[in-house]
Amino acid sequence: MDSQYEDLSESEHIGEIYRPSVIAYLALYFILRKTNTCLLDVIPNINVLFLACFSVDSPTNDRMIKTLRSEIVKDHGGEEKCPFSPKEMRDAARRYYRSKKDDRVRREKGKLPAHREKIRKRQRLVQKVERRGRALEKVRDSDSPTWTERHKKRAAEMLDRAYMSSESSGDEDQGGFIVRQLAWESSSLRKLKDSLDKVCPPRGVARVPSAEVSDRQAPEGAPAWAIKRHMRQGERGPSQLDDSLTE
Repeated sequence: MDSQYEDLSESEHIGEIYRPSVIAYLALYFILRKTNTCLLDVIPNINVLFLACFSVDSPTNDRMIKTLRSEIVKDHGGEEKCPFSPKEMRDAARRYYRSKKDDRVRREKGKLPAHREKIRKRQRLVQKVERRGRALEKVRDSDSPTWTERHKKRAAEMLDRAYMSSESSGDEDQGGFIVRQLAWESSSLRKLKDSLDKVCPPRGVARVPSAEVSDRQAPEGAPAWAIKRHMRQGERGPSQLDDSLTE
């Protein structure tokens, strides 16, 4: 399929017969989606491949989806070997069409960069949860006195995006992601995350701490130990709400 990739900048004319290269691009999209890989990470300059001026159910786009399915089935060696059902491919085509159409509207309103940055931030939070989850798996069988059963239980409680510090792309001279800590997080939560990061350190772009804090609120039902004393609801007294990680 690689030999068919070519520039598609002239491929958005009404009435155009879609070339095999376009089908190959879309086929790749569905294959990558199955493995949770973003097409834009592989082909940054890909264009809208459906005709966004028509509805997704229009005869033109319907033909496109059918041709796409035929190409994918052929690429896998027939119906029996194809891992995607007709419904999966049509549903994925609808999602792709709508996402591209939404991007077009956002671009016209000047909101596309902010939307993409929001998605990237969310992806970074997910990656943090996954990395710290791997760290917890490594320490679960550890005999280290630092990692008591209580600490392991607390670590499991905070494996959620809501407990991760916000990261955003900084300026070139700042040299990395700008990290804003959660205004409400306790020292116990901060130390616990730092301990997990020592087990599985973040890789890639450097993280630069910001003097500003994130305005995200503590999640509903968050354990008291994870929240600063003065920000807790229904303070119950120091004996029940210990902030210490090493106790």
